[in-house]
Amino acid sequence: MNVLEILRLLEIRFFNIDIDNFYRNHLLKCMMLILHLIFVMAFVMQFRLAMSWPQACVSAYYVAYAENPQSTQFDSTIPVRLEQLYRSHA
Repeated sequence: MNVLEILRLLEIRFFNIDIDNFYRNHLLKCMMLILHLIFVMAFVMQFRLAMSWPQACVSAYYVAYAENPQSTQFDSTIPVRLEQLYRSHA
């Protein structure tokens, strides 16, 4: 039993429009809308995953700096930024 047969059995009508005509006329539009939404959601998720790697790297850098700020492996990026933040709040 397909969707049309079920709807015919239930005698569902939308604003006195026969469900067969409604279904046939708008099926393609509905399918295109659904596919578009799936594409957009996939793109958003891909962007979020792509951005999580650099954020994780920066977080790891800050954690390593917090554990040993005097290490020779770090450049002056964090101390310069901290100095800028202190000056802006003063």
